[in-house]
Amino acid sequence: MRKYKRKLIISLSVRTFPWLTAPFIGTKSFVRFLPVATFANLFIIVFTVILYGYQYIVEKVIGQTNDSQSRLQALKANLQKRPSNS
Repeated sequence: MRKYKRKLIISLSVRTFPWLTAPFIGTKSFVRFLPVATFANLFIIVFTVILYGYQYIVEKVIGQTNDSQSRLQALKANLQKRPSNS
């Protein structure tokens, strides 16, 4: 539980401290860089989603590959258990 609290504090501080510097950069600079910052955030959001979709597809393919390998191994085991006709 203590480790979780430490991670939570670090996470919140990483999100909070940059906003504490906003008053020091001035209104003109803030307004100047706001569109770029907004675009960068939007780009990142549209990106961690493409990545999640790609990872979902990869996991699905890996699952299908594992299933087919399991079925192949089961088939081999069944064939080895059968008595030969010779």
